[in-house]
Amino acid sequence: SVDGDSASYIPAKYRTAAWSMGGFRISGFHRPVLRGEPLDGSVVTWFGLRREAFKASILRLSPEGDVCCRFLTLPKAVARTL
Repeated sequence: SVDGDSASYIPAKYRTAAWSMGGFRISGFHRPVLRGEPLDGSVVTWFGLRREAFKASILRLSPEGDVCCRFLTLPKAVARTL
């Protein structure tokens, strides 16, 4: 998920290192993941006024341990922001 420019995945909330209409990158994910693994989350707009669900998949893992994801469904909040 993206919160202004942050991402969240139950049970944690993450700040994104980078994001675009194609996907996002987060650091410090709460568990090991595999390339291609599905990911469900939600976009939280500034001040938490709106929350929109999305689906993504793990695209790659960076050498630093960041999780790079691509959107499978693009939340309206991301499309409006970009």
